[in-house]
Amino acid sequence: MFLRIVLAWTLYIVSYVVVAAPAPAPIDSSPSYKVSGVHTGSKRQAGQIWPARHNINDLVNNIPQWSLFVQAYNQWQQQPEDFFDSYYQIAGIHGRPYYSWNNAPQGPGSPTTGYCTHGSVLFLSWHRPYLALYEQEIAAIIQDIVQTYPASMQPTWQVAADQFRIPYWDWASSPNMPDVVSQPTVQITNSAGRNQTVTNPLYQYSFQNMPMNQTWFPTNAGDGWLANYPQTMRGVNTKGGPSNPALSNYYLNYFGLQKGIWYALTRNAGMYNNFTTTATQGSSIEAVHNNVHIGIGANYGHMSFLTYSAFDPIFWLHHANVDRLYALWQAMNPDSWITPTTEPYGTFALPPGTPDNENTSLEPFASSGSSPYYTPDTSRMPNIFGYTYPEIPDWSIPASQLTAEVTAQVHTLYNPSNQYRKRADTPGEVTKEVSIHRSKFPRILMIIVYQVQVNKFDLLGTPFSIHLFLGHVPENPQDWLSSPNQVGSTAIFPPPHVDGTPFPEVLAYSEFSLVEALNDKGQDQDDIGAVTEYLKQHLHWKVQKFDGTAVPTDKVPSLVVMVQNEDVTMAKDTTELPTYSNITVVPEITSGQAGGFSR
Repeated sequence: MFLRIVLAWTLYIVSYVVVAAPAPAPIDSSPSYKVSGVHTGSKRQAGQIWPARHNINDLVNNIPQWSLFVQAYNQWQQQPEDFFDSYYQIAGIHGRPYYSWNNAPQGPGSPTTGYCTHGSVLFLSWHRPYLALYEQEIAAIIQDIVQTYPASMQPTWQVAADQFRIPYWDWASSPNMPDVVSQPTVQITNSAGRNQTVTNPLYQYSFQNMPMNQTWFPTNAGDGWLANYPQTMRGVNTKGGPSNPALSNYYLNYFGLQKGIWYALTRNAGMYNNFTTTATQGSSIEAVHNNVHIGIGANYGHMSFLTYSAFDPIFWLHHANVDRLYALWQAMNPDSWITPTTEPYGTFALPPGTPDNENTSLEPFASSGSSPYYTPDTSRMPNIFGYTYPEIPDWSIPASQLTAEVTAQVHTLYNPSNQYRKRADTPGEVTKEVSIHRSKFPRILMIIVYQVQVNKFDLLGTPFSIHLFLGHVPENPQDWLSSPNQVGSTAIFPPPHVDGTPFPEVLAYSEFSLVEALNDKGQDQDDIGAVTEYLKQHLHWKVQKFDGTAVPTDKVPSLVVMVQNEDVTMAKDTTELPTYSNITVVPEITSGQAGGFSR
């Protein structure tokens, strides 16, 4: 059997980071509010098939579910902010206001920050029960609302209520924000059976108590301007400026989200840690997720700052898609699981250095099992919380069949090649071209690995991006992201840091392929020597704060950019994935430059 081998060039950016811990918090009582997800509407007689979370663009066309969802979401957002399970309180678990929820105490020596785990192998595991909590809150209100509909509508509407699961936005297939999230009002069918125009809860969240409490939302903090907004904002390019959805879409279209997800899903076969987080080398889903955050928020919007991001309703559409992509990867890698490591920066509940493994507590999400809180093991699969996704209608089929079916869908949805090359089965057979639905780009393999302080503290806690270029770099930093020579960009999110304390060191990585860019430049990638010389002359990188300010590369002392090449064996058909091997670092391409590789 003849295997087609493709040489892939990979680019790595590396940078290093660190954090300081506050005083220990008092120990509270055990948690009392349980996270169970939603377990209505399942077809238990047919293989434990659970209702699917659907694309938001499909949900808007399901009139009963859409109408119930909008009404429930509006009611929830209008609950008083001091209600224990109000929208404000649930959103506040992620970042600000940095206080205990559900009696989950601040850990001894933990940083003063939110509970969310970023730059950690717990990233995907922690957000799964968080989304389940969000889902169960909305679903419970939906069950109350559906009872107000008349008996004549009940058969259809009760089924819709029982089968409701939260929507997702597949930004990897469609990077523009869904139209519905930018509309201040939407149409629903009310309990009288009439069309009604109502406030759109996906448009924004309006804070109820302005000015905001300075203890929890200080205006003199690094994110202080956000405390002055009475509602969440997107696409903001000046402090205090208005929302600009067009700017968000502009950013989102330049991040290469489809390519990023293709490599995250396909490059990390059997390597859970690499797939999950920027804390390990690899094409991680977290790195692509970071770019979606900055794409939506732009320079100064809520989504660009993890301290406030969960208040924006689009956060939940975004993270439901991250969870969906996680589920697809799980279906393709059913036996891969966490390799134990340690918590790099810490969270409100987890001190730095906490062992991160399958049994680490995911506070503040209380389970009904023997452990007070969920762990990665006890929250591992979607069916634990009563849902699935359209691409995985039945998890109970044989694992090999599930892997093949989901792999084929990943090819269809995310393979960025114009054509899928089916390798020849015998040396004398001609390699065939097979069209792939919705493919847009030539075959690619590209990688950037970046490591950054988790404050990403090289810039003293200021968030920033690293942009890679192949060719001329525009003089105006505002033109960097949209430059035709820009071949990769990655966002660095620093966690909150205690003033006056030393900055810690935490590593973060990201990867991007150079194959497509080299093809566009007419480079013969089989000629390693020529490509090496070309990259030495034409590969450049720039650092830019989220506010658009350029930063001299030598002011980011931990930054390391390196290039590698590797062999790629193309899959035989769409039920298989390509395989990657023979990775070779080519140090001379970036050595001798600020931020370049040094032996």
